Amino acid sequence: MRFRTLFALALGAVFLLACPSRAQAAVVPMTVESMSRAASAVVVAECVSAVPRAVSPDRGARGGIVTDAAFRVTDVLSGESPDVVRMTLPGGEVDGLVLSVSEVPSFSAGSTYVLFLEAGKAVVGGTQGALVVRNGRVDATGESVGAFARRVADATGRKMSLAEVLSATIAARARDAAESVAPLAAPVINGMTPGNVSAGTGSSVTISGTGFGATQGTGAVLFDGHESAVVTATVVTSWSDTAIVCEVPRGAGSGPVIVRTAGGLVSAGYTYDVGFSYGGYRWATPSETYRVNPNTADTSAELAMIQAAAASWNAV
Repeated sequence: MRFRTLFALALGAVFLLACPSRAQAAVVPMTVESMSRAASAVVVAECVSAVPRAVSPDRGARGGIVTDAAFRVTDVLSGESPDVVRMTLPGGEVDGLVLSVSEVPSFSAGSTYVLFLEAGKAVVGGTQGALVVRNGRVDATGESVGAFARRVADATGRKMSLAEVLSATIAARARDAAESVAPLAAPVINGMTPGNVSAGTGSSVTISGTGFGATQGTGAVLFDGHESAVVTATVVTSWSDTAIVCEVPRGAGSGPVIVRTAGGLVSAGYTYDVGFSYGGYRWATPSETYRVNPNTADTSAELAMIQAAAASWNAV
């Protein structure tokens, strides 16, 4: 009975060891130079697919998991390589079960890597031999791909051609310049005062915000048009980076107001209510006879309002 119990316990231990969720591996630390010399080829490649699968379909994920990865080679830094590299690596996720093997790299479709290839089917140095490339730079070292290529060439004794050196240098400098120049921010309108200014009456409004530019140049203030799509303010009395003073132009109506800078940047529309929009019409003669029917339900000041409006129209 004791022998059977010990045998059962030993068998259970073997079963547990045979189905680990994480496997261990030991890899000797390597430098870029040592990996370059050990690799049959060093390439820059985009991962086009990384598909995990069960080793044994009959046993499912517990029978072992591997991931089939495919890469499109975009640049060869050392050695010779086909245009497409395929490799199968232990580990992955199938049916919710994850097998992670230490020092074995994992890949994501769409990401770019520097790969130190061993016979074209594996990477030298485990995770050390698969370096992520982002925005033209190698994450692990911070170098541009061009500078990294020269480092690999020096380690393997390969002489880079003048064309390769110039191409890598120009590309690196272009990326550095692009990173060092911050994109210009679009102008922002924070407010307009006073409110309800009437259009076409010579009345001005102050637009406050940021990013308008120190001077107007070819910049403009665009109002929503009462009878057309947009109306440009033709009278601008002052313009600074944070404030613009302009007359509300004839024909402007209530709606979004936009600032366009001299550099062509455009703000989001700021909703502004125009008091009334004067279209330039006048009484035909200095004196006109008109009648007002005082039957409006919500006011008794019809005559006074009509007279005030008529005076405004004739004053401009």
